[in-house]
Amino acid sequence: MTQLPLNSSDLPSTLVRICQVLIENPSVDTLASRLGKHQQDELNGPGFRTVTSAPPEFEKLLVYFLSSQDQVTLKAQFKPGQGITVGALKDKFGPFRILPQDPGNFRRGQIAFEKVIGSHTCELNLYLEQLKEKVEDTDRVSELSILVWE
Repeated sequence: MTQLPLNSSDLPSTLVRICQVLIENPSVDTLASRLGKHQQDELNGPGFRTVTSAPPEFEKLLVYFLSSQDQVTLKAQFKPGQGITVGALKDKFGPFRILPQDPGNFRRGQIAFEKVIGSHTCELNLYLEQLKEKVEDTDRVSELSILVWE
């Protein structure tokens, strides 16, 4: 099983490959193993894996089973100023859409990218570091999650 690269320059392509892994073998352990060394998450317990070998730009990289969606999910949190840019994601995922705002969260804006792979849709939900009226290619992501559905 080949490990997927998580460094900044490869991350957009790796996110597409993560979508493919979630389509082919939607397992917490399989995805966590493809991302590197991992362990059971201390806060969440069984069914949650923290990738311990993630590069330094990640605050936390978590793979878990999202029971409300009945699917495996990846959640990545970046250190301030270290997240991937919107422009880098546009190159691989195409245009994004702005999601409805959460009234309790004034710090960040939320956008989503979707990529169709075969009969599946891979969605990246992103929180940006700063809330602005217009999302720009240079805006950095503070947190992302990946979901796949058919």
